[in-house]
Amino acid sequence: MQEWAIAATTGPTQESSKKRPRPSNNRAAKAENCLTDVGRCLLSTATMVRQVRGATIRSFLLPSDDLYVTAAVEAGRAYAQLPQGKKAAPPFVYVAANMLIALTTDKQASPEARASAVKFCADKQTPSALLPYITVCRATRCFDKAHTRIELALAPLHVMEMVFQYLTASFVQHGAEELFGPPPRGPLERAIAQQLDALRS
Repeated sequence: MQEWAIAATTGPTQESSKKRPRPSNNRAAKAENCLTDVGRCLLSTATMVRQVRGATIRSFLLPSDDLYVTAAVEAGRAYAQLPQGKKAAPPFVYVAANMLIALTTDKQASPEARASAVKFCADKQTPSALLPYITVCRATRCFDKAHTRIELALAPLHVMEMVFQYLTASFVQHGAEELFGPPPRGPLERAIAQQLDALRS
């Protein structure tokens, strides 16, 4: 009892009275981890998008001075100069319309291909008439300035439309190389990957 009374009056020892250290709340580290996770998520999403693009869009590599590349570029410029109220359809429709017009005068194309393009365009009064047929049609620059990438995707109901079969066949006649698989990473995707590598090192 006496020992207990002494212990009770003396109170806790100095060692036990020390406060337990709280876990550090490093906001900078948490923010860095969050940014890393966001970057990884962006790269993962971008990879999936490129895979879907590769599976649904046909891509051709053409010389930048080719007839069809010129037609696509001119259509893009003409669309950019249209007044806001005059843009009745998305730009890719104008690009497709201009390339079909180029097919009608392509001397390297077969007579059947030219006739098919003329017949197809005859009842299309405006570029917007192509909206049910095409979902993607664009020309994009490549790292190699001597070549341009032409991308074309058709609506499911018109995949077998002969005029577009002739159009892609004419691309090949002009020396186009069809590209398969997902496209390469773009500049923004590469920049994010480099930043993530820098954070890991």
